[in-house]
Amino acid sequence: MTLTISKTAAKASPIRGHFLAALASAYASIFFLIRYLADPERPGGVSIPGWYDRLYSYDQWQYYLMANAIHDGSLGPFQYPVLYPFLGYAGGFFYRKDPFVIPDLFLFAIAVYFSVRVFAVVLDNSGLTLAAAGLLIHSTCALFVKPWTTTVTAAALAVSLFVYLERRASTFWGGICGFAVAATFGARIG
Repeated sequence: MTLTISKTAAKASPIRGHFLAALASAYASIFFLIRYLADPERPGGVSIPGWYDRLYSYDQWQYYLMANAIHDGSLGPFQYPVLYPFLGYAGGFFYRKDPFVIPDLFLFAIAVYFSVRVFAVVLDNSGLTLAAAGLLIHSTCALFVKPWTTTVTAAALAVSLFVYLERRASTFWGGICGFAVAATFGARIG
């Protein structure tokens, strides 16, 4: 099966695609924050540690320990790849109670933005593009709200697919795509 994109879609989609993607990313960010605040498992929800409780969610607890250990100058237990805990370390400057919420919000917005740019090219219809964006946002938001390394992978995959489909052959976009692939390996286990 071959994907063919009409010349009209290829020329018209960047402006329309950018507008739709920006609109979808703004909506996704608001939806993310509502989902986060409504989640009883978040830190401070039903229990103080929330999903960082070692008995409830071992992986999230380890990410949390590593992110907080970086503030103290070490990698803590160092059981996982370091990129995601480093993102948590950066997020900890804004919200130490849940250091991953800010990075996950940005990664969700990036994943939605570039996915919608891909939808705009492939679907070549604003209504279908927005419908696909809505499905994407509502079906994947929960996967970004709870800290997990797949948030990095999803954003990197969306960026890489955008670069490929838009045929953005330049040093800049090659560097962005290379960074996205490297980030995937820096955040994933195996």
